[in-house]
Amino acid sequence: DTQSSPTYEILLGVQVPCCWICSETSVLLDCAMLALMLQAAAELAVLNDRLCGVGADRAPSAAPTACHKDTPPAKASYHSEGKSAGAAEAEVRSPLYSHDEMFRSLVENINHHQIIINYMHLLQMLLSRGISVLLICNTISICFHIVATVALLQEDIEPVGMTKMVLGSTLYAYQTAILCLLGQRITTQSERLPASAFSCDWPAADGRFRRLLIVFCVRSSQALVIRVCGLYSLSRETLLQVLKAAYTLFNFVYQTVGEEEPLN
Repeated sequence: DTQSSPTYEILLGVQVPCCWICSETSVLLDCAMLALMLQAAAELAVLNDRLCGVGADRAPSAAPTACHKDTPPAKASYHSEGKSAGAAEAEVRSPLYSHDEMFRSLVENINHHQIIINYMHLLQMLLSRGISVLLICNTISICFHIVATVALLQEDIEPVGMTKMVLGSTLYAYQTAILCLLGQRITTQSERLPASAFSCDWPAADGRFRRLLIVFCVRSSQALVIRVCGLYSLSRETLLQVLKAAYTLFNFVYQTVGEEEPLN
């Protein structure tokens, strides 16, 4: 009796803030996971752009210097009269400086790649259990919504109830799709690293640059993947498997209920 005892009001007053805290905590955790995954994808995209740009703003090649060597002494002295000694020395040493700059830029990109790898290891340790629990809960919720939707399809119900069930399963599927597509984005960006490294101006570089570039291409050929429970990876294939399992369950329950009705 709600009139003689304040227990109902007390329980309601405790339940509302607890539910609000749980829901807000869940939303904040989801936003944090998405932000961390977006950060990894953005860093990989930046690394791809930087690798493609290695050597793009390189200094002129050593061809003009060689031409000066072939010119007669009189013409060579004529060309060097209008230039200071520092400018002439900078022109002669510019190819060496450009090679050093290209090598230094490649080393910086390799260090950036190592930082991303360490970040992905920490992200794997941090999100593996959380994402696994989230995917399991979403899959179970989608299954329950499918069963409830099939049960409601067999009866005359209001459109509002059916809309709630459809929207509920859609929201859970949407959350799962965001996680899987972000994981696929990280994998795709990491798979582009060897091609981006090969797109740089490596033919104009020296031997040490090419050797280091080969080592980087071999190392970056292993794509970065976020695995859930060490079994499944966050990818487009995982999303398709979840949707396929949901459709299979829906079809199975719908046919089972449809076969039982004529018997009754």
